[in-house]
Amino acid sequence: MIESDTVGRIAIRLGRAFSQKWAKAIPSDAEWNWETAKNYAQFVPSQRPPSVDGDAISFRHRSSSTSWEVSPTRVRVECVAKGEGLQALVEANIIDGMALVIAILPNFARMEPADIWRADRAITSVCAGPWQSLHRLTPLSVIAQALPEYVPSEPSRITYIADHILSTHEPLHAAMARGGHRFFTAWSALVTR
Repeated sequence: MIESDTVGRIAIRLGRAFSQKWAKAIPSDAEWNWETAKNYAQFVPSQRPPSVDGDAISFRHRSSSTSWEVSPTRVRVECVAKGEGLQALVEANIIDGMALVIAILPNFARMEPADIWRADRAITSVCAGPWQSLHRLTPLSVIAQALPEYVPSEPSRITYIADHILSTHEPLHAAMARGGHRFFTAWSALVTR
C-alpha cells in the first residue's frame, strides 16, 4: 500500500509534468500531500481536471495523449500517440520490498521524440516516496540517443530498480551494461542543450 501523501505527491508531479492547470497552481512552497492535491484538483478550474475519489484516495486523468491513475495500490501512466496507439505504459510497483518502475514499450525504435519525452516525464514523475532514488537513472531519451542501434523494435520492458536499468531485450540490456560512459556523454549533451 502506498501512503496517501505519496499518492498526492505523485498526482501533483504528474499534473505538473503534463501541464495541468490545477497542479501548476500549487505554490512551490506548499506542502505536496494528499490534502493539497485533492483540494487543488477539485477546486481550481481546469480544462481536464482529474477525477478524485476521496474514499479510495485515488486520482484518474485521461486526455487524448496521456492517461494516469494513482491510488494506494496502483501507479500507472499510459502514453498514447494519435493513430499509433499505446507508446509507453509506465508502472511503479513494490515487489518483495524493492521499489521499481517498469516501462513497457511496444516499439521503442519507432517512438517519436515527443512520445519518448512523455514517457520520460511519466517515469520521473512517479519517482516519489519509495521510488525517489530512481529519478536519477538514465532516461529513455538518453538510451535512444546513446544506443540507437540497440533500441528494440519489438515489445520490450525496461525496469528501473535500485541503481540499475534492466531490459528484457538482451542486446539493449548488454549494451546498457557496458555503455556507462556513453550514457554519461549523452546525458551531458541533453542537459547542456
